[in-house]
Amino acid sequence: MNNYYLFLSFSAYALLKTFSWMKGDSSIHANNNIPRELSNRLVENRTFSGRGNFSDESTEVVSNYSEPMIPPKTTCFVSVMYTKKLKEVQSMDNMIHVNYTSPFTSPYFKFFMFTNWNDDQWKTPGWTKITTEHNYARPAHNARYGKFLGWKYDQIREGCDAVFFLDLNVQLEANQSAWMEMSETISLTEPGLMQFELQQNRSGIMDALVAIKKQRKDYGRNIQSSIDWFNAQPDFENDIPIYMNQVFGYNPKSPTYQKLSQEFWDQYSKEGYSSRDQPLWAFMVHRYHVTPLAFPATSREKVWTIAKPPPPKKVTIEFTKEVPSQYSGPTPPKTSCFLTASYSNSVKSMDHMININNTSPHFKFFLFTNWNDDQWETPGWTKITTKHNYTRSITHSRYGKFMGWKYDQIREGCDAVYYMDANIMLHAKQSTWMEMAATISSTEPGLMQFKHNQGRNGISDEFRMIQRKRKDYPENVQRSLTWVRAQPDFEDHIPIYMNQ
Repeated sequence: MNNYYLFLSFSAYALLKTFSWMKGDSSIHANNNIPRELSNRLVENRTFSGRGNFSDESTEVVSNYSEPMIPPKTTCFVSVMYTKKLKEVQSMDNMIHVNYTSPFTSPYFKFFMFTNWNDDQWKTPGWTKITTEHNYARPAHNARYGKFLGWKYDQIREGCDAVFFLDLNVQLEANQSAWMEMSETISLTEPGLMQFELQQNRSGIMDALVAIKKQRKDYGRNIQSSIDWFNAQPDFENDIPIYMNQVFGYNPKSPTYQKLSQEFWDQYSKEGYSSRDQPLWAFMVHRYHVTPLAFPATSREKVWTIAKPPPPKKVTIEFTKEVPSQYSGPTPPKTSCFLTASYSNSVKSMDHMININNTSPHFKFFLFTNWNDDQWETPGWTKITTKHNYTRSITHSRYGKFMGWKYDQIREGCDAVYYMDANIMLHAKQSTWMEMAATISSTEPGLMQFKHNQGRNGISDEFRMIQRKRKDYPENVQRSLTWVRAQPDFEDHIPIYMNQ
């Protein structure tokens, strides 16, 4: 009998504790809504490198997971990758390799990748692809859809208790049990959203937009349109928290998060505004009186870090691999100018330029770009820094490619110009280039090109290839094809030339 009463007492105590824990009556910090047990048990230990390895020299957010969860919550990591060209897809070296050596060994972890590339085109071991094709004009919109609205897909909404979005260059530092506890908090606590506030010194939305413009992360007109839109909102307040969107957690079943993200998307997806999501996200969080849960760590470095890309390989032009030639041209030789162009919104995404060494004084190297020497060093290249008003970066680079002759440095200082893509290696020796320069400068039409050596059957076939390889938007391809075919002297089956 005593044992019977003892059993009843223990059962009642266990039920009371479990109910109290689920309601959060005594375990919620007033300042950040994080269970005290989770915050107190976060200690420093080892780090996950993001490639399936532990390192005892670094630190990790660790938690001894022991809450009465049967079964544990399912944690889903979601990332996105949309590009026009397959070669632009981010290297797997910067992604978490989810395989048998990964510390995320629990079956309660899943990894999803929103992308426009299938498995035959891009291998992502351990990641389940959700392949989508949106009709948004800007690649950023395609990527942000999966980032904020992944909950709209059954695989995410039905199969995940908590979702952590992460950029592809993120390395996860917290261990399995810490992520499990964060998932438990997110799935049971409204608003079902967990984020870090931005640690940089930003004074509200307008300061964030100024930083975007200063760092050239968006076009000035888009930023100005966003500023005008914010100022027109009756509930706009500038001095509000800005949140880090590299990594954030959310409950895909939360009505609060679903409404918040949908309202955000309805404005964000409109053309003509900034494609940077932090200012608008901060505004919507404030508008709908949402206070995100705080990550249970003093700094985001204890939860995740940013992977550093490998250093670029250094390549040098020295004209060492020779194409036989006996130069017997004019004296002095003609001046050969090599020209390339590289424009970008970020220095980090610029091409790695070839260093110039051991060349004749009759060779010059020019680079058309929007970055000056203080921002981007290119040894041996003379920069022609330009700022055009074209919307697309590619149009900026093509101007220097085809219209470089309009600049005095080129027209007056060069007898022949060789345009080259930034990744081109020159194999012919100096005397060969001198001979070709003499030919180009003295012979009309003053143009030297290779015909395309791939099996292309005229202009229409070239446009079909461009669309098939996703090198441009279908509507742009169709518009160009319509224009070409409307020309009175149009002929389809003509040679296609190499423009590298």
